[in-house]
Amino acid sequence: MIRFCGLNFKGLTKEVIFNSEEKFKFIVTCNAESIVKAKKLPKFAEIINNNIATFDGQIPYLLAKILNRHIKIEKISGSDLIYDFCKYAE
Repeated sequence: MIRFCGLNFKGLTKEVIFNSEEKFKFIVTCNAESIVKAKKLPKFAEIINNNIATFDGQIPYLLAKILNRHIKIEKISGSDLIYDFCKYAE
């Protein structure tokens, strides 16, 4: 998990998402717009912080990688993740 723009990002890689010991809740794919909205809407920030957040936007993803060079981070969009969920369900 890393803290980025005041939010907790737990879904840093697909491996982390699918091997999480934490009780499955909700996956939030965050782009720049959702990060800005979370700053303005505390309840939305709470939803992000209490679930599994991924980096879905190119700019937040690149900034997070620059600030956390020692941690493996993947850009994981919801449209990419759905295929992995289908394979996982088989």
